[in-house]
Amino acid sequence: MITKITSRHVELTDSLKDYADKKISRLSKFHGRITEIEVILDIDGKSSSKGNNYLVEVIVHTGDGAKPFVVHHTDEDAYACIDGVVDRAERQLLKYKEQTKHHKGKTSAGEASAEVIEE
Repeated sequence: MITKITSRHVELTDSLKDYADKKISRLSKFHGRITEIEVILDIDGKSSSKGNNYLVEVIVHTGDGAKPFVVHHTDEDAYACIDGVVDRAERQLLKYKEQTKHHKGKTSAGEASAEVIEE
């Protein structure tokens, strides 16, 4: 799994990059065929009373032919914003996994076709 973490209009500190990498690596538990994850940290154009709002966008590419999952989250704190976007991505991946689940068994349709049938 390739992880790309970039920033626009924001200085990307090592601690912020490590935090995002640690949180994003959790997504591999929810989908087994993730090939690439892009994380983009930006400042939202709308400012609040406390300062600028952070905008984090996560794009999850899977190797099973599905469209990429795109998740956005805005918050006043960059760390809270990363937490929120990871939670949303987890929900999207779980929903996709449930939709592709083979209804007659406990394996997904992609996993069922990859299994060897023994007689």
